[in-house]
Amino acid sequence: MNNKTKRVFSLLVCAALIAVVIPIAALATAEHTVRDGEIWDGSVASAFAGGSGTESDPYLISNGAELAFLAEQVNAGESYYGCFFELTDDIYLNDTEGWEDWSSENPPANTWTPIGWSEYCTDENGGSWHEMRSFEGNFNGGEHAIYGLFACPEDDSLITKGLFGCMYNGTVSDLMVLDSHIIGNYTCSGIVAWGAEVRVNDCAFRGWIESGAYCGGIIGYMEGDSISICDCMSVGIFEGSEATGAILGYFCGHSTAAEMLNCKANGIVCSEKEAGGIAGWFEGYAECCMAAGRVIGGEYAGGLFGSLWISVRKSYSLADVTGACAGGIAGVANSAGINDSYNCGAVDGAQIAGGLVGMGYEFALYQCYNIGSVTGGEVSGAVFGYDYEGYCTCENCFCLEGCTEGQHIGAIVLTEEQMADGSNYEEYDFENVWTMEGNPDYPYAELIDNPHLTIENEEPAIPGDVNGSGAVDVADAVIVMRASMGLIELTEQQFAAGDINGDGQINITDAVTLLRMAMGIA
Repeated sequence: MNNKTKRVFSLLVCAALIAVVIPIAALATAEHTVRDGEIWDGSVASAFAGGSGTESDPYLISNGAELAFLAEQVNAGESYYGCFFELTDDIYLNDTEGWEDWSSENPPANTWTPIGWSEYCTDENGGSWHEMRSFEGNFNGGEHAIYGLFACPEDDSLITKGLFGCMYNGTVSDLMVLDSHIIGNYTCSGIVAWGAEVRVNDCAFRGWIESGAYCGGIIGYMEGDSISICDCMSVGIFEGSEATGAILGYFCGHSTAAEMLNCKANGIVCSEKEAGGIAGWFEGYAECCMAAGRVIGGEYAGGLFGSLWISVRKSYSLADVTGACAGGIAGVANSAGINDSYNCGAVDGAQIAGGLVGMGYEFALYQCYNIGSVTGGEVSGAVFGYDYEGYCTCENCFCLEGCTEGQHIGAIVLTEEQMADGSNYEEYDFENVWTMEGNPDYPYAELIDNPHLTIENEEPAIPGDVNGSGAVDVADAVIVMRASMGLIELTEQQFAAGDINGDGQINITDAVTLLRMAMGIA
């Protein structure tokens, strides 16, 4: 990770997600003091700490060796179908000092083998198939955290990386995975890489995930008839080549029981295809979700969802979005309904941009609004960018005056003063859904069940751009030279930009490097 990326990351993970109603609200600043002998030594226990695996007497896991024993058993074919597990303490899989620098070339002491695996197999006749071992039990984190999980490709045929590699018909609850770095070839996540008929509740991830395909902070790939993810939070950097999101990568529900409720995220999400502040690809029912940070998608990018199917309600985005087809809530909406939701982030589409939806087919917007700026290379709209074949329904949707130079089809334009007056929100339910008396720092309508959070993700300086001009030039080198001589004092942001070698000091070496950069010879 270079110095610029480190600064971006540190700003993100320190951003406070306040007023979140889940037990892990302090995720962004959660810290822990390591006790002597607490860091896992890489060994595997011969048994759990206790318990018989029933709901009233779960198997107990108290350290890294016992957690590794669970992985060893599942990977050998024991699914623990219907069994119950519980963490009794925080677990350190590695010393987390400097964890941001971990990589396949610079690994920590221990590389984690996921609980369950999926392998891509081929034969000499060109046939291919997947083999897997999955965990099928119930894992309760007991509101404890697993720190320092590091996973990276050791065998290209193993395609799932995370705490759990594969899970079928299982549950995970009350668990945090923090200060962790996961690298994989195909499907990666902090909690569950691949899951079917899985339910995840009250879980959190803080870290960095790099995936060759599907990527999500909580779940990488999830499908089934009865799947859910509720009360989860994720903070960090998430990079994938296909569906990627800070909470989950790909979510495909086969029934009305497939849902995501009350999930919050803050991070940088990047994907070559679908990217979303919450999910890259979401096919289900979402309610009371929120995302902040930055979303960048090669094809579809959305503040909440890169590609949205079915329904989202009572949700909002603070994320800035960039993509070929970009939207404040969804990059693309297919047979989807968006109700009682809003966007505050800037939307920039290389081809298509919409304040709420970039492009849609048979989608509907009810009681929604956008106040974020919208710019598009070919088509841009205050509410939606492009209505494919004219099947869009848009009712009681507002936009802030001046948010775009593009079209305002389907949007009622209001001034700042008008938007701060609840009487102008026609057909909005101010008894059960909306309120004008929430966050005192937010003047517009917000959701009763999903309060508006104030999150300030400070934009880091361009390395070397000390004067904030947007480029590195000789003037920057002069400022650093004067600071190194004690003639002037730099602001915190100027110091971060001027400390070009990342040694925590401003000195003549930084000034010379900046001068070389300005001359194009660095």
